[in-house]
Amino acid sequence: MPDSVSDPVANACPVCEALLGFEPWKGESASDEICPSCGIQFGYNDARRELRAAVYDEWRKAWLANDRKPFLGEAWRRVSAEVAAAARRSSGRNRAT
Repeated sequence: MPDSVSDPVANACPVCEALLGFEPWKGESASDEICPSCGIQFGYNDARRELRAAVYDEWRKAWLANDRKPFLGEAWRRVSAEVAAAARRSSGRNRAT
């Protein structure tokens, strides 16, 4: 079993692939940390396992559209709400197919 402290895959952000000094998730427990590269907070929008992939995809799209800058303050709140709504819509479409 790899050592999570030195394992770059375990410590990579699932949105932007930045190497973090922590694991975003350990089992079902979120770190509640924020990625300094893209601004996602682990355990907030991605708390529901079934929505994580959609949340990460939507956050990645927003981050790329923002010239790969992290979201802070009011921008974070706006993007967080948009990502959550888009992930729920995406998840609903995936179940219908």
